[in-house]
Amino acid sequence: MPEPVENMSLWYRLVLRLCQLLFTVVFPCRAKGREHFPATGPVLLLSNHQSHLDPIAIAAAAPRRLRALARESLFVGPLGWLIRSLGAVPVGSAGATFSSLRATFRHLDRGTAMLIFPEGTRTEDGNIAELRSGFVALARRRNPVVVPMAIDGAIDVWPKRHWLPRPGRMAIVFGKPISTENLEELSDADFSAIVAARLAECLAEAQRLRGIPPPGADPQKDDN
Repeated sequence: MPEPVENMSLWYRLVLRLCQLLFTVVFPCRAKGREHFPATGPVLLLSNHQSHLDPIAIAAAAPRRLRALARESLFVGPLGWLIRSLGAVPVGSAGATFSSLRATFRHLDRGTAMLIFPEGTRTEDGNIAELRSGFVALARRRNPVVVPMAIDGAIDVWPKRHWLPRPGRMAIVFGKPISTENLEELSDADFSAIVAARLAECLAEAQRLRGIPPPGADPQKDDN
C-alpha cells in the first residue's frame, strides 16, 4: 500500500498558480533538485531563511503541497487569515510549543510535507545562522524523510527591516535526503550539525545557480 500524501485543495491550487506566476515574472526564481523530493509520504523540508518571500517561493517551486511552520505573531489580520487558510502552523517566538508540535505530528502522520526554518528567524546577512534543534524531535518521533534545501537572492529582493520587496532574481536548491537510519545513535547537536552542513552545501549551489562565484574565486579567471 503506498504511503499517504496530502492533496491540494482548490484554494491552495489557485494561490499556488498565482505564486508561480509571481516567481516567473516579478521575482524570477530558478529551482534545482526537485527529483530529490519524495513523491509520497511525510517529509520534513528544512530550509535557510532569508526573507518573508521564502515560504511562498518554496511552495511555488516544490513538487508537492507544503504546510509551513510560521511565527504566531503573523496570524493577525488579512495575512493571518491567508496563511491559516493555506495550512500554516503557528509557532511561538521562542520556538515550537506543545500545540504546534502536536499539530505537526498530526500532519506528518497524514503524509504531509512540512516546511521548517530551523534558524528560527530571518538572516541578517544572508549566511546561515545557528540552528535551533526543535526539528530533531520531529525527525526522531515520526521518522519522516528529511530534505535539506536553500534559497538564495531573497535577502536582496526583500531585506530584513525593509517594508516592501523589489524585483530581483532568486534560486532554490532541494538537496538529497538526509539519512535518519542511525538517528538514535546521534545527539541532537550532532544531527543539527549534519543538517547545517547540508544546508550550507545547498546554499552554495543556489548561489552558483544565480551566477554568484564561490568565496575566493577569481572573477577575471572565470571570464577567460
